[in-house]
Amino acid sequence: MVNLLIGDMMEGTEFVYNVPGMAILISVVISGITIFLSCLIPAIKASKIPPIEAIRGTDDIKIKTRKIKTSKLTKKLFGIGGVIASKNLKRNRKKYRTTVVSLVVSISIFIALSSFLTYGQMMTGSYYTDLSYNIAVNGGNETLYEKVATWSGINSYSYSYQTSAE
Repeated sequence: MVNLLIGDMMEGTEFVYNVPGMAILISVVISGITIFLSCLIPAIKASKIPPIEAIRGTDDIKIKTRKIKTSKLTKKLFGIGGVIASKNLKRNRKKYRTTVVSLVVSISIFIALSSFLTYGQMMTGSYYTDLSYNIAVNGGNETLYEKVATWSGINSYSYSYQTSAE
């Protein structure tokens, strides 16, 4: 797909992506185990509760509405929405913890991925820089470069040697 999109810009260069089959297999197995375990615990809990109780959800809320009080500071700072959120937080501590943990994990993954992509863009930018030259000679030897340097109109030149290791 990459070759189709930017193949004209990079003549003679072909991008080859090779993902080992074992990496895909391990990812699928780990994902399957994670999904199975995440479904197993709620299924065991749900099997112990009668259907009517599960629909009502009376086991989750143990504190009565009248007993939950919020401070006046919460009401002044956050308004009625903050009061409702504070009461809900005090009623459902397990759901609150799950929400906070999932938000922390999501934000951490987002920051890590964003940093990785920014670093990748910086490295790509330093590799593909805009060089100010009019003539480039590739594949020559030192005598060819010295001969080109003596041409008229050449103010300065540089010699760069690159090799690849496979």
